[in-house]
Amino acid sequence: MHFAALLAAWALTAVACGDDDKTAGQNPLSEAEEQEQLAALRAEIESMIGLDGPVATCRALGLGAKPCGGPWRYVIYSTARTDSAILVEKVERYNAWEADMNTRYGRISDCALVVEPALGTRDGQCVAVDPSMPQMLVSASDMATGTKSDPFTVGAVRIEGDLLTVEVRFSGGCAQHDFTLLDTGVATRSIPPQHRLRIVHDAHGDSCEAYLSRTLTFDISPLRKVYSSLDRVAVQIEGIEGTTLYTF
Repeated sequence: MHFAALLAAWALTAVACGDDDKTAGQNPLSEAEEQEQLAALRAEIESMIGLDGPVATCRALGLGAKPCGGPWRYVIYSTARTDSAILVEKVERYNAWEADMNTRYGRISDCALVVEPALGTRDGQCVAVDPSMPQMLVSASDMATGTKSDPFTVGAVRIEGDLLTVEVRFSGGCAQHDFTLLDTGVATRSIPPQHRLRIVHDAHGDSCEAYLSRTLTFDISPLRKVYSSLDRVAVQIEGIEGTTLYTF
C-alpha cells in the first residue's frame, strides 16, 4: 500500500507539471515584450562603454543582427575605459537573441553592408574617422609596444601645406585595411632636422591577393610645435629612401 500511494502521488505530480508546461507554452512573451527586453540589454551595453584613451585602445564591435546578414551598426569603445570581456559577452548575447527573433518572427531587412569604421581619436576619445579625410599624426607612445606592420609598398610622397600624401600598394580585398602614421620622436641634429615617421599597416588578417592601391593623407601640423624655432623640417619615412621638405 505504501508503494501504491507513492506511485499515485508521482502520477499526480507528473500531470501537474505537464499542465504547468502546457500553460507556460500557451503564454510566451509577445514580440513587443521581447523587443522591449532586447532594448533594455542594448541600453545596458551602451551604458558600459567608455571612449577615453589613446588610439591603440580603440575598438569596434558589430551590434545587432540584420535579417539579411551582418550588424545594424558598430559600437566604438576604448579598452582603457571599458571592461572588454563583459562587453563582448553582452554584445554576442544581444546579437544571437536578435538573430533568433528574426527567424521566429520572419523579419526582413535591406542587404546593405554596414562597413566596420576606421578608428581614430578626437579630443582624447575614440571615434570613427572618414578614411577620405586627413588623419592626424599619432605619437608612437600612443600605440602598443612592439606594434607590427603588415606588408605594403610606397609610391609617391609629397607635402602640400600641412598635409603629407603617400601612395601605398598592398594585397587584400576581403577586409578593411588601416594605415597609421606614427611620430617616432627620432630626429637628426642637422639643419634642417630630419624627422623620422613610420607608417603602420593593419590588414586585419586579410589573406586575399588582389593588388590594391590607396592614397593616404595625414595632417603633420603637430611637427610645427616640435620645431617652433625653425621654419622647416625634412620628413623621413622609415623604409623609404630620401626626405620630403615640410616648410611652415
